[in-house]
Amino acid sequence: MATAASAVPGGSVDLALEGCTVIVTGAGSGIGAATARLLGAAGASVVLVGRREAPLRQSAGAVEQAGGHAVPVPADLADRGSPARIVAAALAAFGRIDGLVNNAAMCQHRPLPEWEADGFDEQVATNGGQVIPHA
Repeated sequence: MATAASAVPGGSVDLALEGCTVIVTGAGSGIGAATARLLGAAGASVVLVGRREAPLRQSAGAVEQAGGHAVPVPADLADRGSPARIVAAALAAFGRIDGLVNNAAMCQHRPLPEWEADGFDEQVATNGGQVIPHA
């Protein structure tokens, strides 16, 4: 497992994330989970967002084992209320938001005549159509 300090051969990288809070969508598996672990290793507090709670809890454990702090926030980005809940959870847990890794994505492969508006809207919302507001 790479750490922030081993990201550069023969040297280390200070990502200056100590004390920062980063939201990572799609954090339950794959690239999102790996990104969350590396952010934790670099000193960030990580808000883990995804549809499935169990993988988020596993990612939270990995972030904490890497030296960071994490809070899992089960949420479906296609739900219009989710961004506000994510922000509220981040602020309640860590008091600030410094960054966003918008990693969540879905892809429905089907011929164009088979698409329905609801399925299209869900894909667009999940893949970046939702705004995560923060003042």
